Amino acid sequence: MRKLAIIGGLSLMTAGTSYMMWHPHAPQFDLNPNTLAIATGGFFVAVGISYKF
Repeated sequence: MRKLAIIGGLSLMTAGTSYMMWHPHAPQFDLNPNTLAIATGGFFVAVGISYKF
């Protein structure tokens, strides 16, 4: 469970960041699916690190 949360969070963060880097026309700091993916990925990484099992 812990590894899955960390890997899933990193995947979300990587996908959102790479799309924003490869497509310069994409809005960078608006509330869009890319920034939500990065924020959600960060949350899942934090949960995965603090999970005690």
